[in-house]
Amino acid sequence: MKKITSVLIKLALIFAASGPLTTIAGHGDQYRGDLIILNQTPFTLVIADNYMALNKHGEKGKFIFSDQFKAQKFSLLPGDKQYIGYGESDTSEVEGYLTFHFLNTDQSFVAHYRLAEDSSDDDTWIKLEQLVNSQPYSLVSISGIHSCDFSVRLFGGARYHHTYAITFGMNDEDVTCITDPDCMFFHYQLPYDDPYLD
Repeated sequence: MKKITSVLIKLALIFAASGPLTTIAGHGDQYRGDLIILNQTPFTLVIADNYMALNKHGEKGKFIFSDQFKAQKFSLLPGDKQYIGYGESDTSEVEGYLTFHFLNTDQSFVAHYRLAEDSSDDDTWIKLEQLVNSQPYSLVSISGIHSCDFSVRLFGGARYHHTYAITFGMNDEDVTCITDPDCMFFHYQLPYDDPYLD
């Protein structure tokens, strides 16, 4: 009886161990893009929203924020260089949106990013957009560099890992514009709301 019980326990352990291995082996290539941001503006920037776009296969990747960045309440102080997290997908790219808010103002902008295994300018980019109409946001300048590594996973498939370091900057005129409602109205080029047309 003890031998049968021992054999059954061993079989149960083998099946339990083989389950995850089968799942892992079934996956193909995986892509990961890490994002580091240097805030060279004089404002504290807070990420107020985060959402993902569908890729060409109709699937969404995911963005995972780092624990340290979450502990800082998703905020970047002026001069901060912070690893904020990474986008990950089972395809060769991840696309999404991060909404940044200028603390102590009513102004925000969107960083629309596409991080891809092929890091050419056509496939990998970050664009700053206005929150109200998705037009280009010109009050913050952006520059960046990236590095890449590649590894083969134990149970098949490959992992492509890119790191993108992005710098947000502003000139003095743009800093003044953020706190000036008239300048912001002109910058957004919002349509004039005539009360007599209602």
